[in-house]
Amino acid sequence: MLSDEFKQSKYAMPENIRRARNIAIALAFVEFFCCIASIALYVRRRSRVILVIIGFAFFSTALGAFSKMRLSYWGLLTHSALTIAVIGGFFIYLMIEILFGTDKSPAGKGGLNE
Repeated sequence: MLSDEFKQSKYAMPENIRRARNIAIALAFVEFFCCIASIALYVRRRSRVILVIIGFAFFSTALGAFSKMRLSYWGLLTHSALTIAVIGGFFIYLMIEILFGTDKSPAGKGGLNE
């Protein structure tokens, strides 16, 4: 399952790389749990864009888990770029919109002045 660089090496894998790989694989399960938990956001908002981003998050998490098992540099780089830049940025935007977004109640329908 390892990439060819590690399979055909005549030296044993260094202990710090092995330990970091095992920790990363364990954290992949937490990442999958967070993807499943993000479905609650779709239940709250019911948007196709959010559904696509959640699907993209599952794809990115699967790519990252596979790359962690293989110790693939380009796979890990792609996973981190997608997760941090695209998915993370979108979820931060949604959190800000939920917390500070405009109220959907029509103007003049109740309020403090009545």
